[in-house]
Amino acid sequence: YNHGSCPVSNRPDFLMLGYPATGMSENIKITGNMPPAFIVVAGNDGLMPASVDLFQKLKALNVPAELHIYQQGGHGFGVGTTECHCSNWTILFRNWLDANGIIE
Repeated sequence: YNHGSCPVSNRPDFLMLGYPATGMSENIKITGNMPPAFIVVAGNDGLMPASVDLFQKLKALNVPAELHIYQQGGHGFGVGTTECHCSNWTILFRNWLDANGIIE
């Protein structure tokens, strides 16, 4: 897409991945061109190993990435849950956005 004389990229500035199931799709290509990534998952989520694998692949490609694994929370803990302390991931995400110069 070209808006006037200024090309517009479809690449996002960052990724916020909550309990990603990256290992479940062969359509997902992990490359060194990926934007910085913030990953959050619970240790008792069956997708936790895929999240760790994704983090390790990103780091191997020198893509800035941060991974948070909560002890409990299961899959889909989202925000506002009172069952675990995992709902504070939004604070960690906000801090990560600030630390990476994405927001001020």
